[in-house]
Amino acid sequence: MNCTICLDDEGSVVQKGCCCRGDLGAIHIDCLIELATHSTVTLDDFTPWERCTTCGEPYTGDTLTTVTTSWVDRTSTMDPDSEEALASHCALGRVLCDAGKCVDGVAHLTQAYEGMRRVLGEWDRDTVNAALELSMGYCQQAEFVEAERIQVALLEHLKAERAAKAALQGGEEEEGEGAGDEDDQILDVMNSLANTYIDLGARNPPIHVQPVHWVPFFISFLFSVAYIVFRWRCSPGPGLSRVR
Repeated sequence: MNCTICLDDEGSVVQKGCCCRGDLGAIHIDCLIELATHSTVTLDDFTPWERCTTCGEPYTGDTLTTVTTSWVDRTSTMDPDSEEALASHCALGRVLCDAGKCVDGVAHLTQAYEGMRRVLGEWDRDTVNAALELSMGYCQQAEFVEAERIQVALLEHLKAERAAKAALQGGEEEEGEGAGDEDDQILDVMNSLANTYIDLGARNPPIHVQPVHWVPFFISFLFSVAYIVFRWRCSPGPGLSRVR
């Protein structure tokens, strides 16, 4: 197969791991890195470091790990708080966490988050997204208490900010209106926090985590079973309803 970038078949030609199959997905890793570098320099576009420019889907496997690692290496001589450096650490952190290398992944995600806090502010949208990704990295590392701490702080701030904006607009917005990026972030954080609590419950949550109040659910379950048994015992047998 020929590399779809340089059109040469010499050297190690591999698949990008995206949705491009066969000859369309064949590349030299070095060519892909050169393409991503060119897009960054000329178009200020970081997308080719993580996603295929043909199908738009992310790379996978060794291709993604190699390319994002090269991206971090490229930014190592830059200002550590530059946009590209922070984006590269965030990308590599996600990749390493997904690959099970959570300690290294969380280190990169932490570097990206702390840099965004300095440059953009603690509650900028990109900073909040970085904090959420860091919390998910902690979850993958089984550091659920730390993940919970970050997610609870994010949720409390986002809900307070949402309520303050609604108050400035003269009250609660009607259902279906005002649903935007903030609402999506709140839902993302709530979903992540719910998953964290599920993991905490499955792995003996610490004392400070509020336990699930299972007693009412258990009582309701017993009443449901009793009602089903009662209906079954009192229902007419086969053919009795027709006799009556």
